[in-house]
This record gives sequence, structure tokens and C-alpha cells, in this order.
Amino acid sequence: MTESAHEDHAAPPSGSLFEDRMAELEDRLRHLYVNRSSDLPPEAAPSGPGEGAWEPDLSAYGPDDPLTALCHEFGLRADEADLLVAAALPEVNGNCAAAYRALGPFARPTAAVALELLGLSLTEGVVRGLLHEGSALLSGGLVVFENPRDPFAERCLRVPDRVVGHLLSGAGHGAGHGPLTPAVSGDRRLSPVPPLPHTPDEESLAALTAQLRADAAGTLYLREDITGAALPLACDALRAMGRTPLLLDPFDLEHADAELLDSVRLEGRLVGGGIVIPVYAEEGDPVVPALSRLISGLARSPLPVLLYGSEVWREKVWRTVPRATFDVRGGGSRSRPLPTAAGAVIDIARRDAALRGATLPVGTARRIAHVQAARSLEQLARHVEPQVARDDLVLPARVREQLDMLVFRIERREEVLGTHGLRRGGGRGWGATALFTGESGTGKTMAAEAVAGRLGLDLYIVSLPSVVSKYIGETEKNLERIFSAAEALDCVVLFDEADTLFAKRGAVKDSNDRHGNLQIGYMLQRLEQFDGLAILTTNLRANMDGAFTRRFDEIVEFGSPTATVRAELWRRYLAESPDAACDVDGIAQDYSLAGGNIRAAVETAVFRAAAGGRPVAAEDVLKGIETEYGKLGRLFQRPGPALGP
Repeated sequence: MTESAHEDHAAPPSGSLFEDRMAELEDRLRHLYVNRSSDLPPEAAPSGPGEGAWEPDLSAYGPDDPLTALCHEFGLRADEADLLVAAALPEVNGNCAAAYRALGPFARPTAAVALELLGLSLTEGVVRGLLHEGSALLSGGLVVFENPRDPFAERCLRVPDRVVGHLLSGAGHGAGHGPLTPAVSGDRRLSPVPPLPHTPDEESLAALTAQLRADAAGTLYLREDITGAALPLACDALRAMGRTPLLLDPFDLEHADAELLDSVRLEGRLVGGGIVIPVYAEEGDPVVPALSRLISGLARSPLPVLLYGSEVWREKVWRTVPRATFDVRGGGSRSRPLPTAAGAVIDIARRDAALRGATLPVGTARRIAHVQAARSLEQLARHVEPQVARDDLVLPARVREQLDMLVFRIERREEVLGTHGLRRGGGRGWGATALFTGESGTGKTMAAEAVAGRLGLDLYIVSLPSVVSKYIGETEKNLERIFSAAEALDCVVLFDEADTLFAKRGAVKDSNDRHGNLQIGYMLQRLEQFDGLAILTTNLRANMDGAFTRRFDEIVEFGSPTATVRAELWRRYLAESPDAACDVDGIAQDYSLAGGNIRAAVETAVFRAAAGGRPVAAEDVLKGIETEYGKLGRLFQRPGPALGP
């Protein structure tokens, strides 16, 4: 530089560092152009970095000056900073573009022209490593080669628009960042998060901040629950480090190629940010391959990457191992992961609120989780709103006592187990499991409905044969969806035809046997972890393995009703048809039917009478019984004269 230039830099800067360096390099470009195009003796050009003339006081511009911030973030030397400015000149000044075109074949500088502008030869530029692939400018994405296959001297340098915009954000109004823009034009995949109105957990914030200070470029995982503490905590920790939290929208990724990775990485470094990414996605979701590639690539970047979700970290899915995992669940170790579908929807609402500077109330999150869990569960189960009361059941006293005890177990489980020092360990849940056995029509489903009604919960009936799949892993996925949704809904789950899954095990002869045993093992493990009430029913208890039945809290046997119970059932179902005038006790004694068959017989009688336009008669009842006997493959015999009045 000239002596006067040194004096100018000794004084406080009048603009941004980019403006000051641009002014000097424009002057050098003018001299270079004049000397190349004129027959007059060459003018003396101002000294450049080649003579070691530029040693600026970066502190004079302040840490928020765009080019100063880039020098710190990317570790740029003075010659690298000037090379960046030289490459950016044609993007902001048309005269500079014209000068470059006159000096070479492009409106942007070639490597040779840019280095000459800095007072360096090609050899000196190579020795200094200014433009090799691992240099701060090229590896950081601040400068790119337009024609990378051409000879080094003829390679054209271009500064990406996003970098130019960042450099200009402090121009004309002193130092300081301008408004942040997305990494991809017209895209909201990466957005700055404003301060959020919440009270962080000081202990968690201190631990997370300490980890970031110890490893500023680490990838961390925050495990949260319905309270949603991870996102605001991650943003607070990044701000404590002086970094801007940048939130990525994972469900807007069509692909994760090198261009997207470079764009996200560049944006994060331009604004001195940290990347925050939610990982609420199932293994088969279309977004997972792209997102996992992006996470894997960012893990190798010099940026802090904070991931969050509600499940245990799945290395196989995300192809990355976090440096550390932080448990920020508000409910502690007893918090259950959100069902993936519900978690994804809640997170979308939570991110939308965060970008507006707000937080999503926990109550709203719970309502979203309830709706999503119900939708998910109804794809695999039938929803029943309990209409059966305890007094509607006609059952032996022993069965009633067992059902009452099952209700008591759920209502008082934590209190009783805690009082007697029997708190469950080993990851076991606080729920209860019961096995209802008996022939079809003996009242198993009605009893489950009555139990759900007494607990004030909805009932979901799952047919296990429809859940079991021949494809490896699909059965377990279906079961996990059911249990996760049921825990979110706090409902009673009835698994019908349990013998489909819990049949007696034989010797393992092939892969099908091994696959079946894995399904059984998963079901048993998930039942033990379940926090609600799970009821399994079977018509064929003899086919079930005894090793499974010992795991149930209650085994309730619904035997065939006695004649006395059958008479009571006939009276209840015929209570609205007093004209039938049947010998109920005689029918109950002569015809051995289960409760479900008795109800079906009465329905047949009622429809026969309605079709004839008359009240229900004894003959209609007999026809109903005959129909049920036909269904059961039994021989029907008419009674003696004692049937009528």
C-alpha cells in the first residue's frame, strides 16, 4: 500500500472491511487495466499482499462486520481475504466486470489475473496454497471454479450469490449482519430461530453448553418428550456460544446431494450458526435416506449440529453416532417416546411457533398427540366406546371378582406397589395384562368393554391375525405402532385371538420358526413395558405355551354358562318381549348355548316377529335356537309341550 493508505487504515474505518478492501482492489484493477491496454509507460500500482503491506486491525471493524466475521470463522489470512474480495468485484461493480473481460476471456477473474491483482505470481499463489482444493476459500465454499478442468492459470473464479449478499450486508450502514436469508433461494429449509419465551432447565443448559465449548464442532442428540424441551434448549445453548440457531425443515428434502450439503454448511458458517435438526421420521419414510446423508455429511463439518427426537438414538437409521446424548425429557426416565406420526406433526407445529418467536403449549401438543395416535391406532384396531356396565354382565361371582381386581390394579397400581416396595425395575411398565379364555360367545369382549367403561377409558380391539405379517420385521412394527399409540391415548387394548401369536413352541427347524420366536419375544417384552391395560383373548388356551401364561397378572376363564346363568340371560334379552310367554327355565335347561348365541337367537326371533307384523312368540324363539344350533353344527330337537305357557 502507499503511505497514505497506511494512514487511512490507522484512522477509524468509515465503512465495512469489505468496502475498504474493495476500494483498494478496484484501484489496483484500474492500474492493471491501464498498464495492459496503454502504450504509455506503466503506472506504479499500489502495493498489495505480495509485499506484505496489508496488516489490518480487524478489531476496528467489530466482530459483526461481515468480512471480519468470515476471517474469524473460516480462518482467512489477509491474502485470502483480498482474493475473496477480488473475485467478488465483478458481482458488485460492472466496470470491474468489464475490466476483467478486457484482461482475460471472462467477466470474472481468472486465477492468474486475481493473483496478479494481489501482486502475486502463479507460483507464489500455489506455494501459499491460496486456491488448492483444501484451501479455506474453496473448501469453505466462499469461492468456486467455474471451469475446474481448465489449466490452473485460466480457471475462472466466482463468488456464490449468497456469499456476495453476506459481504454486502454490512455495506453502506457500518458493520453488522443484514437480514438472514435461507440457504437455498425461495426455500425455508434452513431458518434462524428468534429468542423463545421459555424458562430453560439451568442444569441441562449448563451441561449442553459445556459440551459445546469442549467440542464446538460436535454432533449432539437431545432426547425429549411431549414437553418439547429440546428445541428451545438447543437454541439457548447455541446463543450462549455466540452462535445463531438455524433450524432445518427435514420434511422438505427431496434429495441430499453434495450441493445441498455445501449450501447448508456454507449458510451455517456465514452467519456463525449451529444447525438444529429434528429426527421424527420412521425408517421407511421417504425423507430418511436424504436426511441421513445430510446428517452424516454435517457431522464431518466444522459446525455444531444438534439433533433432537423422542426415541433412543438409532444409529442404523441415521448412519451417525452422536458425540453425546442429553436426556431432556420433562417426565424423566418414565417418559415414553411419542408415536412417530404424532411426534412429526407436533414438531411441525412446534417449529412453526418457534420461527414466530413463540412456543407450543404442552396442552396443545397433547391434543395433537391424541388425535394422531387415534388415527394411527384405528388403522390397525377397531375403536369401541364402552356401552356395557358391570351390572349388564351375567357372570359367576369368581369371574366378577377377577374383573374387579383387574380394575383395582390399574387404578391403584403405583400407590400399592410403591407402598410395599415392589416398584418395577428393568424397564417394566406400570400397566397390567390379562388373559381372557373361553369359547366364542361366553362374554370375553363384553367383559373387556365393561372393564374399560369402569376405568373411563376407550377400548380398541386388535385382531392379531391381521397384525401378524409374513415379512420379517413387519409384525414388530405393527405391534409397536399399536402400543405407542395406546400409551399416548391411555386406552384399553384388546388383542383378539392371542393363540395366533402365542402358540406352543416346538423345535426351531427353519427361518420361519426363528422368525416366529422373535415375534413372540417382542410381544412379551412390549407387554411388560406397557403402561396401560392390555387384554388378550383366546378360544384355545390349550394351544398356548405355558411359559407365556405365567406373565399375565390375571387369567380369567369364561366357561360355558350354567342353566341358571342361561335362564338369567334369556330373561334379560326377552325383557322387551313379554308376549313371548316362554318357559325360560325349561329352554335354559334343554338348550346349552353361550351368551352370545342366546343374544343372536333372540335377535332372530325379534326379526321373524317383525317380518310377520306380530309380537314375539314362543315359536319365534324356537326358530332362533334352531338357527344357532345349525351354526354350531348341532342337532336341534324340539322340546315337549312344556315350552308354552
